[in-house]
Order: sequence, then C-alpha cells, then structure tokens
Amino acid sequence: MKQLQEQFLKDIEIIYNETQKRDNHLNSYFDLSKGKEHPKALALVESFLEHIGLQKSEESIHASLIYLINLREDAIEQFMNKEGFTQTQIDSKLELAYLFNSKLYLERFESLLNFIENKQLLTPFYRAILSGVHSIGE
Repeated sequence: MKQLQEQFLKDIEIIYNETQKRDNHLNSYFDLSKGKEHPKALALVESFLEHIGLQKSEESIHASLIYLINLREDAIEQFMNKEGFTQTQIDSKLELAYLFNSKLYLERFESLLNFIENKQLLTPFYRAILSGVHSIGE
C-alpha cells in the first residue's frame, strides 16, 4: 500500500512539473507583446484575430494574449469598446473567442492526457477518470 502511495505521489510530481513546463512555454507567448519574435505565438494570435474578425495591431495582439493565456476577457473587451464596437458586436466576438479558446485548451488537456498515458503515469483507474473528465469537457 505504501509503495502505491509513493508511486502515486511521484507520478503527481511528474505531472505537475510537466504542467509547469507547458505553462511556462505558453507564458513565453507574452514575449510577442514585448517586441520579441515568437513564431508560434504570432501564428496563434493571428489565427485568433482572424477567427473573431479583429485587425492585427500592437494593442489587439496584447489584448489577445491576455485573453488566450490568462483567460481574461477584460482586455479584449476594452479593446473592442475603444474600437467602437457595439455591445452586440462585442458579445458576438466574445462568443467566437470563447469557442476558439475552448478548443485550444481542450487540445492542451488532451496533449497532457497523452503525456500521462505514454509515460504510464497514475493507475489505469485515475487515467480513466481524467479521460472521462476530458470527454465531458468536449
């Protein structure tokens, strides 16, 4: 029993470290708003802006990064208000933004599940629970 508990804690630590690594990588996308090159971040932001129908600018890029990475819609909403969008237009674009971001984070979670499965972390029972939670989120 103690060996199972120790292995479980080791697996949790590996998952935690992997999650931290992935979060740090995602947070590095903010380098784009600091004038640094980041091709993956630029591709994501351009795709996002096109998806919701906003023009690319320094301000829209920064607001998009806040939305995509920090999951906060206040910056993108303020940007749209400043650009003169009506509340109906803003609501419509925020709905598109939500759908875009939900797909992004579902893919990120699925990637983490694949990592856990490939490394055979946790027991099959816990892996099944995580997969079940993911399928509900889809």
